[in-house]
Amino acid sequence: MRSTTGAACVMAGLAWPDAVSAGRDELRDLLLALPPVASVVDPLAPPSELRVVERAAGYVVKKDLRGDTHFLLIPFACVSGIEDAALREAGTPHYFEHAWRHRDLVAQADGAPLRDEQIGIVVNPLRSRSQDHLHLHINRIAPELASQLAAHGPTRNLQWEAMAWNDRVLHVIRVPQSQFARVNPFRLFDDVAALAGIELEAAMLLMTAGADGDGEPVFYLMAGRYGEQARGGWDFENLMVHQPPVSPAS
Repeated sequence: MRSTTGAACVMAGLAWPDAVSAGRDELRDLLLALPPVASVVDPLAPPSELRVVERAAGYVVKKDLRGDTHFLLIPFACVSGIEDAALREAGTPHYFEHAWRHRDLVAQADGAPLRDEQIGIVVNPLRSRSQDHLHLHINRIAPELASQLAAHGPTRNLQWEAMAWNDRVLHVIRVPQSQFARVNPFRLFDDVAALAGIELEAAMLLMTAGADGDGEPVFYLMAGRYGEQARGGWDFENLMVHQPPVSPAS
């Protein structure tokens, strides 16, 4: 995978999508402005500042401007989003696993302990996101989702199954937590996208945690298609619980 730092990524002019335009490169500007340090964790940073800088692992985590419990993991690598083929390459950093490792930031911001099934990681689709640089949303998710997964989620490991959510059909795969580090969520998505006819520009992913019927810890990876609506689109960020509530955005 392209492991270029943010500065080299921009200055080398590497294969950014044609859709890049003014107002959609704030995340790359953020990477350019980083000080030359190996690792920084600053829990006292202002709400708009970085909370984690992990150069060796290839990402930063910053507070999102919307909602008190909303954070973003942003890779250094030149990857545009879920549609980028580089995310399928061998050796690609496991960004979902890295994002999950920082879920404690959500609980700290919430001011109360949170169970793992109350937290989700979301990658928005090309059609609805505001940036052309991959970023993973880390936040609380709707409690109804955990209930739906427990009652109607997959019954077998590592097999995609359809699950109803209101008037939509989502696709869910259950991965034992002990195996998650060895799977590539973007490659798993490609398997169901071909079967369900989910176009890459409309594709979106959500990860959360739970337990199987024997009580063993698992991760759920959900795939869906961005939905056009009269009052705007619907994506997985609509399943996140922003504290305080904010208007939906990508």
